[in-house]
Amino acid sequence: MKKNLLLITFIFITSTLFSQYNKFIDENKLWEEWQSIDDLGDELLPSSYYYYIYFEGDTIINNETYNKLHRQRYYYSYFTYDSQYPVSDYSVYIEPIKLLREDILEKKVYVRDTYNNIDELLYDFTYELGDTFHIGYSSILILDSITNIVLNDGNLRKKFWFGDGDYDSEHAYIIEGIGSENGILTPVFSYGLSGYQSQGEIKCYSKDSIELYGTCSTNTGLLNPKSNNGVDISIYPNPTTGTITIKGKCIEQVEIYNISGILIKTTRKKELDLSKHAKGVYFVKLISESGVCTQKLILE
Repeated sequence: MKKNLLLITFIFITSTLFSQYNKFIDENKLWEEWQSIDDLGDELLPSSYYYYIYFEGDTIINNETYNKLHRQRYYYSYFTYDSQYPVSDYSVYIEPIKLLREDILEKKVYVRDTYNNIDELLYDFTYELGDTFHIGYSSILILDSITNIVLNDGNLRKKFWFGDGDYDSEHAYIIEGIGSENGILTPVFSYGLSGYQSQGEIKCYSKDSIELYGTCSTNTGLLNPKSNNGVDISIYPNPTTGTITIKGKCIEQVEIYNISGILIKTTRKKELDLSKHAKGVYFVKLISESGVCTQKLILE
């Protein structure tokens, strides 16, 4: 009886600990990230890149499971020598960039150094005050404080603040389950090559197509690798003042969610009037014979 009680207690405590920890690696997550790269030997202004960052697929190395991290560039702005105005490029470019694995029990995330065949610590979500945090290869910050933030769905996340003792100098923060403000891989390295200097910023973070943190772009739904799952469906106009038209084949059901992920409408109609609803961000989930897709909708 005592053994059974101890076993039940252990299972309860273990499950409670896991439920309190927000996993970092999840194929249903999507980050929108901005990167600026400056060639230090070039007189031109920095180039700007906008990416989707997401996990897709995995592989086994030495009996450990690693998830494949991808990035999809959907916008690129750069300067030329014969013009002071930036050139915009909306071409889509997708590449696998790193292998990551997560130890849920230790609450740590590792990135694989495939050249040296070792794992590097990317995140340690058991940080305590006074612990150090590395940005790139040279900057070392010290954990100043730990606070909680509220995501758009009402859930709390731990926020770790790091600084170097000077308020106006380097500082950074890391959010459990989301990563670094400077880009989710920034704690280990920057994307800039030798001779380049780069900086980045997480513009927004979403899960299951629901925007949870930051502000996502409003005009990138057709390029979003997590938005349409290959289903040929479109919504217009977007943004809208009230009435929308849904174009696509064999639509079986339409579901409208608010920014908090609460279902506010279910229908089979392809023309909808949303003018009675509050202005803001909504998500339209479309279910068809080809599959399911979710697209962001702005109601003005």
